[in-house]
Amino acid sequence: MYKLRVELVGFSAAHRVVEAYHGKCNHLHGHYYSVWVTVSAKTLNPAGMLIDFSDVRGACNQWLLQHFDHATLVVPSDTALLHFLRTDQQKHYVLDAVNTTAECLAKHLFYIFESLLPSDITLNSVEVFESPRAGAVFEKS
Repeated sequence: MYKLRVELVGFSAAHRVVEAYHGKCNHLHGHYYSVWVTVSAKTLNPAGMLIDFSDVRGACNQWLLQHFDHATLVVPSDTALLHFLRTDQQKHYVLDAVNTTAECLAKHLFYIFESLLPSDITLNSVEVFESPRAGAVFEKS
């Protein structure tokens, strides 16, 4: 089994954690996120590669920049923030999750990226870092 770990484009986004949480992250704040993906395949292509790093980045980076970069990440239950974002026509992305935590973002991005990559490539994990020292990993079980 061959595996590659690829760093994707970084992006800036705002969010807050509102459901079942009462700490400082309950306030709207921002991060410069970094995202890594790990992909695998049993065989290499004729060039001796699992996949070109730039093909992975090309498939995933465009999605990140279009949807998450300089957006506010929000969940459907955060009606007050959603109302503001829609009324003021602010760029936002509604995440179908309990919160916009790194854990929830990693899972959400896993399924997005899995659909964007070639069918002969297996997506093993997505890592989302809110800072150089704090992040989360999602692996499909």
